[in-house]
Amino acid sequence: MTMRMKTNEAIFDILLNDALVSMYEEELIELMSLSKEHTYSNKFEKTIKIVGNNINLKERSIAVFRITKKAIVTVAAVFGFLFGGFLTQPSVYAAVENVIKEIFSTNDSYTFINYNSSEEFDKNIKFGYVPYGYDLRTIYYNNNSVTLIYDDTNDHQIYFEYGKNEGTSISIDNETHKYEKIEKNSNMFNYYEAIDNNDSNILMWHDNYYLYCISAQLSKGEIVKIAENLKRTK
Repeated sequence: MTMRMKTNEAIFDILLNDALVSMYEEELIELMSLSKEHTYSNKFEKTIKIVGNNINLKERSIAVFRITKKAIVTVAAVFGFLFGGFLTQPSVYAAVENVIKEIFSTNDSYTFINYNSSEEFDKNIKFGYVPYGYDLRTIYYNNNSVTLIYDDTNDHQIYFEYGKNEGTSISIDNETHKYEKIEKNSNMFNYYEAIDNNDSNILMWHDNYYLYCISAQLSKGEIVKIAENLKRTK
């Protein structure tokens, strides 16, 4: 394949993604304004089916942070609008919930849409409950996300990341983890238990504004306890 052909294909992919996202947003706007069941337009249905049958998902996969097992964290997350690649999945355009979950051969991917909060981003959310021996050592600040790392004296770590959920995608390895849905005190958690004891267990959940993720070599009970006792500044 010549460089010119590759460039043309790349440009086509960009234009196609933009067109599909715009089309999808128009359908969502119509959906949100209706009180009855929504029927997608024939044009929209036909376009999505054609795209889904002709685009290789591997070539349009979501970019994620690759973190080694040694670093404990096995969750791979990207904060940014990465919705375009998901539109090739028939189950995506049919979904009407705020959270779209896609199960691939190597990962479970979540995309958050339709959240539109004007709340100011709180960069000071921390643990209200900290397991014995752990202390907050490192904090990384980004525009719309924060990462906190808690260490103990044995070099065990707890990674806590949160950020605005609107337009956010997160991908979690499902080959090395077993999934469990946990409902507790009106909260719904997505829990991924590591198959290898040397890997981290992962807890992911969200509310109307934030997406949260904890990754650590702690028991399910301890991680859920941390999640239920976050300390906010407002």
